[in-house]
Amino acid sequence: MTKSFSFRTILLYAFPIISWQAFMYVGFNMTILKALYFILLPIMGLYTYKEFKNCKNSYIKKRFKQLTLVIVFSIVMSWLIWNQPISLGYRSTAPILSIIFIFLLYKKKYTEKELRTFINVQFFIYTILYLFALYKAPEIVFGFDTEKELSDARGIFRITIANRGFLFLSYFMFLNNWTSQHSKKYLCLAGLAFTLIIMTTIRQVIFWSFIISLIYLFRKWKYIWILSVLLIISANIFTINVKNDSIIGSLINLTEEQVKDNKSGNTNVRFLEYEYYFTQYSDNPLTWILGNGQYHTDSSMGKNELKLNDSYGFFQSDVGYARIYVQWGIIGLLLIITLFYYPLKFKFPSNLVFLKLYIIYQIFTNIAGSWIWSEIITICVTFYMIDCFALSINKHSTTNNEIFNSNSRLQSQVS
Repeated sequence: MTKSFSFRTILLYAFPIISWQAFMYVGFNMTILKALYFILLPIMGLYTYKEFKNCKNSYIKKRFKQLTLVIVFSIVMSWLIWNQPISLGYRSTAPILSIIFIFLLYKKKYTEKELRTFINVQFFIYTILYLFALYKAPEIVFGFDTEKELSDARGIFRITIANRGFLFLSYFMFLNNWTSQHSKKYLCLAGLAFTLIIMTTIRQVIFWSFIISLIYLFRKWKYIWILSVLLIISANIFTINVKNDSIIGSLINLTEEQVKDNKSGNTNVRFLEYEYYFTQYSDNPLTWILGNGQYHTDSSMGKNELKLNDSYGFFQSDVGYARIYVQWGIIGLLLIITLFYYPLKFKFPSNLVFLKLYIIYQIFTNIAGSWIWSEIITICVTFYMIDCFALSINKHSTTNNEIFNSNSRLQSQVS
């Protein structure tokens, strides 16, 4: 029993850490860490193959299977269309192939308690690593490009930690726990998590985290509307001075500059990126359907992408849904849209609403970013919990209704 528990726990924590290449700490040998992950990936695929194969009773599981197949085939597409070697295609696609983590979750049947603990641990790890990286700044301690220094143009050093997706999921979980359990502990944790979200200095994730949580609280407590109105009135009566070199001040200044550019007739670069990637990048009908795959910088495909970066300022990472279309085609785009929409149709138990909030957050933040790639482990945990804990109640309710209707028909026939 102890050995079994230990093995399942090791798998749960080890695979994400290896897929994140030990958070890309500069003190580790990145070549060895990459090689370890490249070898582990097919082994994990074989280990979870039975779960991958058996997807009949789960819509979410079936969608993840189909999406995994599309991603794997995109490696072949990059070879067929761009003549990118299969080896380079595999290396560039490997990070998103950690999508198979969800089949490990199904195989080992992790409980809600285990995964809540896992989310809490990831939040704790993120906090510690972030504070350590902030202490060492401007020196880079987590990342590949160690020759550069961190920029503080946005009021604070912009630091990226590999498990950042769990920062947002834990924020929504703490908020959900606070509203359902009325514990000040979770209010403090939610406040800490949102402070760390602000310190990412990424405007769209700050904006959508705030808006989604605000709407959630509005729906829970009506008196917050009154408080919000009072805050708006106060903001108009009293002048609030925000220092230009502060985080908020820097982000406001950056936003104002972009608004001025738009008013002066300069089209926002993200609109141009969406237009280009949706209408010009793929000129082959086959790539419209199946995509081009993920480029590697050492291939001709990668050189073409670097040319777009340098000459036009176009980056696939800026436009999530365009990136999905470019790499996985219309099929991949439809799979993502239907997968993310599916949970929104159901009512969740009050203590699991944070899972739906995180999905809504992903839907909006991927408009002007591509967080699916960097947060795929978090997405796997979220959808697994939705399928096994949130939607299981709906499935149980449906089964009971079917039994009741069947019994009613039987009684009517007897009578």
